[in-house]
Amino acid sequence: MVMIHYKDDEHTNELSFQEWKQQMQDMLNARKRGDVYFREKDFKITIDYYTQFIEAGTIVSTTIYARWSLAYLLYG
Repeated sequence: MVMIHYKDDEHTNELSFQEWKQQMQDMLNARKRGDVYFREKDFKITIDYYTQFIEAGTIVSTTIYARWSLAYLLYG
């Protein structure tokens, strides 16, 4: 493969462990912040943070979906 200049992995878009770890931390921080604002009944900011958590798509949380939906109902 070296002799034929095989380059299958040359342009991969995989996250490094550090990038993945940071992405996970950002997602968990969004959930924590959303939880804080949910308890404070600031539903606009709650929606923003929970949306960040959901869009990351790494972890599915039925609690977050329920609170996110409730925040939309109470905000609107």
